[in-house]
Amino acid sequence: MSFIPQKVTIIRSRLLSDFPKVRCGIGLRVGGVSPEPFGLNISFNVGDEPQRVTTNRERLFEGMGIPIDRVAFARQIHSVNVISVQHPGVYGSCDALISNQTGLFLAVTVADCLPIFLYDPLSGAFAAVHAGWMGSKERILEKAIDAMIGKYGTDPRNIFAFIGPSAGVCCYEVGDDVASKFEEEYTVHRNNNKQYLDLKLFNKNLMLMNGMDECRIEISDYCTICNPNLFHSYRREGKNTGRMIGVIGISNKT
Repeated sequence: MSFIPQKVTIIRSRLLSDFPKVRCGIGLRVGGVSPEPFGLNISFNVGDEPQRVTTNRERLFEGMGIPIDRVAFARQIHSVNVISVQHPGVYGSCDALISNQTGLFLAVTVADCLPIFLYDPLSGAFAAVHAGWMGSKERILEKAIDAMIGKYGTDPRNIFAFIGPSAGVCCYEVGDDVASKFEEEYTVHRNNNKQYLDLKLFNKNLMLMNGMDECRIEISDYCTICNPNLFHSYRREGKNTGRMIGVIGISNKT
């Protein structure tokens, strides 16, 4: 995983970067035209000026080498809904998009939740998944893998995966109501017995349980909560923050 020096700052997957036609990256909060606390905000739903959001999106996708008119966006609702798409546009009431269409790019927005990207080089299928604690517990990642199997004939052993920057177990404090929904191995107790949830580990183990190869799984070490100069964080800043976007797709160009 590395920083790519461009007009905006983008984090890319080391594993997925080995495939010349795969475009996969996550924009940080820096490099945008919006005033703080928004920065490189890409959401129209957080109180930012719409024209600034549009310019931020244009900057980000240009930096990724992705045509903005070839992006499919998920209108996320913390669901377990997975949609197979073949065309750009906005797809409502879902938290995962899958495709095998070259020249199409799938996007999810985040500000602590996990952005998860999957790619099967043999079937050509790929996915973008948004997983907070609710989606993780209901196994939206597993449902996305199943959808890739059923729709495109993907073998999980062939999938490469990247779990991007998101709330880490270092900072993601939860109450009993959330912690009780997960096995004990995914909660850490410290600081006067406060509980911290490890969603990265939970989703990694989901991948392994569904037949994926551990050496094909990459997990970002970055925590969005404790890196305020780099990432938006709803947990840290509440409603007064922007959103980041993560994208995956197969380019027509190398």
